Amino acid sequence: MSYSLDVQAISCNRLVPYYLMSCYLYYEQDKHVLSDDQFDAVCKRLLSEFDLVDHPHKHLVDHEALAAGTGYNIKEYPSMVIGAATRWYKERLQTPPLAAQSSNGPRSTLESFFE
Repeated sequence: MSYSLDVQAISCNRLVPYYLMSCYLYYEQDKHVLSDDQFDAVCKRLLSEFDLVDHPHKHLVDHEALAAGTGYNIKEYPSMVIGAATRWYKERLQTPPLAAQSSNGPRSTLESFFE
């Protein structure tokens, strides 16, 4: 199941948690929310704007890993990332595909988390 993420519309700082949560789910839990193309787009955008990123978890994001389109090298995840990733995955299991959702529907708790 994939989640539609408009990578260009999101600030580079906000992409850091999406990157970390995606890496945690994929490499630690064998689950995914983003498609491979979306994950690649997140990596490319973070790489291109890396110097602009001012996020408390930036130190977990490796420049070479972004260039390779991976997050395999991350060995420890903050509990905040683990909890948010778990909620994100569970919400996506319970949420119908975006095409079936009303544009006026309620926002997920994860989307509120990023505000």
